[in-house]
Amino acid sequence: MLQHAEVDSIPSMDLLPYSAAELGELPVSVLDLMAKVSSAMWTVSDGDELILTAGVVQPSLIGTYPELWLLIGNGLRKHLRSKLHELQDLTRQLLELYPTIRVRVELSFTQGHRFARILGFKPVAQSVHQVGTRTYVWYEV
Repeated sequence: MLQHAEVDSIPSMDLLPYSAAELGELPVSVLDLMAKVSSAMWTVSDGDELILTAGVVQPSLIGTYPELWLLIGNGLRKHLRSKLHELQDLTRQLLELYPTIRVRVELSFTQGHRFARILGFKPVAQSVHQVGTRTYVWYEV
């Protein structure tokens, strides 16, 4: 059974390649900043194995939806199919706190798009946006 716990800092974990690459591009101080600007953060584990860390950032008080960020651990790969319903239930619990929430996925990251849909997120029409050299698609639930 998956357990989730609220945390104050981003724990170190064995990340999937995409998450590791994204973090590898950032200075370590950005993790502290992510933790500081997140209104809430959680870890999700299966027993002693940490499978993901998630947080919510509220870009502004008016006019924007909160944004979910995820750092996915290697453990999720082996637990995804067996824990799919529990992950979807965690998304439903998140919606009790944030009735509408967004997540952005890099346009070229096929697995990320699939995972967003598995969790119940739907792409927002005409929601492609550019950040630096990367293009993202917004998903919403």
